[in-house]
Amino acid sequence: RQLTNSFLYPIVDALQRSVDSVGRQMPNVSLQQLIDCADIHSLQSVTQYIERNGMCIEDTYMPTPSRGPCKDYSCKKFGYDFHWISAVGEQQLSDALELNPVVMAVNATPLVSYSGGIVVDHCPPNPNHGMLLMADTKDYWKLKNAWGEDWGEKGYVRLAKRGPDSECVFVRQGVYPMITLPSTLV
Repeated sequence: RQLTNSFLYPIVDALQRSVDSVGRQMPNVSLQQLIDCADIHSLQSVTQYIERNGMCIEDTYMPTPSRGPCKDYSCKKFGYDFHWISAVGEQQLSDALELNPVVMAVNATPLVSYSGGIVVDHCPPNPNHGMLLMADTKDYWKLKNAWGEDWGEKGYVRLAKRGPDSECVFVRQGVYPMITLPSTLV
């Protein structure tokens, strides 16, 4: 399983699942744009690029087999703003999930061999991977991984909740996108 550039997939997935202020689903955005144009080594640098430059609609910024020259000036775009949730606790995450899925930074090294069930005591420091927090129950968080449906529970992992003061599962911050120009291309 690959941990490099792993923040791109949950960010693009979150953008594609986001809706504008009147509930319209947005078109697919270009992963290739981020590969070509953004500093893809951290969650913060990718979100900063998107806030400054917008995201190209996928069919106006076509994929190439590898990193190519940045062409983000010649495509149709939507503008996005990212909302950071700091000092993440269970209530803040649950509130954010009511708006959009949340991109989370985790240390995924111990999860490489995960095959199912609720993971308890997943508290390693040093995040090295991004996952998309999709849902929660009273007992666990459900996160989508980009490793495909043959990993985990059809591409998902369930992490146990810890209670109202939980900071263990995640690295104290998450981020979710909000469309800033819902009816106008930038």
